[in-house]
Amino acid sequence: PIAGIETIGHHIHALTKIQNLKEIILIGYYAKQKFATFIRLVESTYQIKCIYLEENAALGTGGGLLKFKNRILSDETQYIVVMHADICSNFPLQELIDFQKQHQGIATIMAVKVDAETSKKMGQLVKDVNTNELMHLSLIHI
Repeated sequence: PIAGIETIGHHIHALTKIQNLKEIILIGYYAKQKFATFIRLVESTYQIKCIYLEENAALGTGGGLLKFKNRILSDETQYIVVMHADICSNFPLQELIDFQKQHQGIATIMAVKVDAETSKKMGQLVKDVNTNELMHLSLIHI
């Protein structure tokens, strides 16, 4: 916990600032029962629907999105915000959403620049220096 709040609680608080947010979906491989009390707290505190989708194994970000794509995507889905909520960081969430709306690309990705040694452990993004478009992505599987 940070300041007495679970790390994921800080992310959820930031998400609730998004205009017209309809639902928060958490995906993970922990038992659903471990999140039941937390989900109820989120729903009562923020008056928003919140659900937890349990993976049968740790599938990673892409694997979880693929497994539950029919639940995540619907005719009403306009935007999806994917966050790694097991890390603590400062992020300009509304600016990212506004950027995505303005540019209408496939995705908007926020990343940080790290030294070469760290990038070998975490994966790498390579962008076009003129357009900021993603040119290459490499992931590290641990």
